[in-house]
Amino acid sequence: VKGLLKDPSSADFSGEKVNSNSVVCGYVNAKNSLVAYSGKDRYIFNGAAYIDDGSGDFASMWASLCK
Repeated sequence: VKGLLKDPSSADFSGEKVNSNSVVCGYVNAKNSLVAYSGKDRYIFNGAAYIDDGSGDFASMWASLCK
């Protein structure tokens, strides 16, 4: 997940949950390109990392993997 962030060293993770398939769901707050914290964004890690981009695809993944 850190590899997807503009400033990985600023990452603050919270609310992590691991489901029965070892998928990790949670929230990350990190600095953006304006050097301000962006607010808590949802993330999923299932071997690959995804951060909520507002798309329907992410919303569907969150709904099915992060109950």
